[in-house]
Amino acid sequence: GDSVAPRLQSFTLDMSAGVLTLTFSETVSLGSLVLPGLVLQSASSGGHYLVLQHGNAVLVNYTTIVLTLSSTDLNSLKQDRYLARNLSTTYLNASAGAITDTSNIDNTATTIRASAFTPDTIVPTLTAFSLDMSTLLLQLTFSETVDGATLDLRSLTIQNQQYAVLDSQAVYVALTLSSAVSGWYGPVVNVTLGTADANAIKLQTSMAVSQNTTFLSVASGAILDMTANSLTGVSPPNALRASAFVANVVRPVLLQLAVNMNISQLTLNFDQPVNASTFNATALTLVGLGGVQYRLNGGSTLSSNGLQIIVQLTVTDVNAIRAIGTLYVNQTTARIAVDATFINDLSGNSVRPVSVASPLTAAQFIGDGVRPMVTAFALNMSSGELIVTFDVTVR
Repeated sequence: GDSVAPRLQSFTLDMSAGVLTLTFSETVSLGSLVLPGLVLQSASSGGHYLVLQHGNAVLVNYTTIVLTLSSTDLNSLKQDRYLARNLSTTYLNASAGAITDTSNIDNTATTIRASAFTPDTIVPTLTAFSLDMSTLLLQLTFSETVDGATLDLRSLTIQNQQYAVLDSQAVYVALTLSSAVSGWYGPVVNVTLGTADANAIKLQTSMAVSQNTTFLSVASGAILDMTANSLTGVSPPNALRASAFVANVVRPVLLQLAVNMNISQLTLNFDQPVNASTFNATALTLVGLGGVQYRLNGGSTLSSNGLQIIVQLTVTDVNAIRAIGTLYVNQTTARIAVDATFINDLSGNSVRPVSVASPLTAAQFIGDGVRPMVTAFALNMSSGELIVTFDVTVR
């Protein structure tokens, strides 16, 4: 009977097709092929390597097997800049027992260099994306491994729908370099939205508020694969809809208070855009020292949606504050507490409360430098009483 062990004689690798073609010294049994017994290497020994795990093998004649690599193995292979780049970096190690002949005899362990190599010439495409507005993570999925370091963030545009052209009537935000890329080599690239980009998106109340209002277009060449093939673009009319979407559920935070008692204004700065139409001045409590506090009875704002709300105090509240005498007279006595009902962000999340026990101290303070004016007086000649009325509270 047959006592000769089969041996791998030659192989070729086509990186465009993702196909490994193996030729043996004699007839082999396809069903005996053990893929982890095949290891692609960058050199005859040592160097970079990939143990094959999955694929679809076909016996095209008695001695030749055509193995279509799985997308996982192919992408892993493309991720390695030093493996299977050309003929000189493409070796295959077939360990003993990787396959048998028809007499059930194991192959002889062999390491050989590829006899032919076809580089990857297939251009990558964007196949899907997801957006999480709570974690500010934009995840891009491509048809193959790409080089995340080559991504031009300015080529990415979030839209609320597909548009023939991105004109003044369209709702969209083009990303800027304020965002950052992570996940360098692979079919998935993560983009963490920068503060400027995230806030610009949040200000668009008809965009990125649901899966059906979240689309992405990408300029051609926005990213390269591992052999410098340029991405095929996705035009605004063909913008992809998000495959997954998570709405913003993070509550806005009051970051800073500035006080100008000269003009009776409080300026409040937040970490994300807020909805000015939900403004409620009565949810603000002015806090001084030693337990001194005063809850506003009213107030107004002319601010638009954004990171800043300017509160115009009422005359009644201003006079009440002045009457206290120790409240909002300097930076130390100018602190503020905020109820959750004060304002919402543009996703409907209420502001994170600031308690009276731990109020926020003003970062800037301008005291009341307006001199009181006499607005009226009355003299009673019988009693000798003079009543003088001023425009502000006096002491």
